Amino acid sequence: MLQGINHNGKEVALSNEDFKAFQVDAFDERKKQVTFRINGVKYLCKILSYDKVKELYTIKINGHKTIIKKTSPLQNIIDKIGINPLNDANVNDLKSPMPGLILQINGNAGDVVKKDQPLIILEAMKMENVLTSPIDGVIKEINVQPQQTVEKNSLLIVFES
Repeated sequence: MLQGINHNGKEVALSNEDFKAFQVDAFDERKKQVTFRINGVKYLCKILSYDKVKELYTIKINGHKTIIKKTSPLQNIIDKIGINPLNDANVNDLKSPMPGLILQINGNAGDVVKKDQPLIILEAMKMENVLTSPIDGVIKEINVQPQQTVEKNSLLIVFES
């Protein structure tokens, strides 16, 4: 299975069954290109670049350039629940990753906190979830209190920037 998202946000998924419809005419590893047919229609596909860190392919198919981000079933689940570990350096708040009940707050405005320091205990689906600081910083304000119900993406803590 090959999964990805193109530059327009459209999901791309090709199963092993889908690949059986491909008839490869030519493959040039040096040029990073393949010529293939699907139902008699010819396609020339060339990989222009690949970013290993971001898992982004820039490809050209029949003269049309597109970018595809390689994904996995696990990454799709992580994206759906809203967890994004990227860009921690630009984070200046802590939001609720899911709806739930605030059980405990470990800190006050003005406190210096370290990355991954436990700050809030959130009960969701009868489980206690420890929400930690995404950065080293100072708490500017706390927008919730114990026993408060919150929705997904509710702003819980703001850090000084």
